[in-house]
Amino acid sequence: MWIQELIENLDRKNAEITFNKHIFDRQEYWKLDLDKIEETVRGGRIVEKKCGVPNKLCFQKYPKKS
Repeated sequence: MWIQELIENLDRKNAEITFNKHIFDRQEYWKLDLDKIEETVRGGRIVEKKCGVPNKLCFQKYPKKS
């Protein structure tokens, strides 16, 4: 699967993280914390089952409690 290849070849800790310009327009409305988003992308768990859309990754900051 393409996600596995991406994970194996990408160093998320040092990768450049960019945002679509639209997010800055909506940052206040949605109360987005871009630092938390970046932290989640760098160290969060990738959730494959939720994101079936091509070229889309979903992240989970904290693991669900059983």
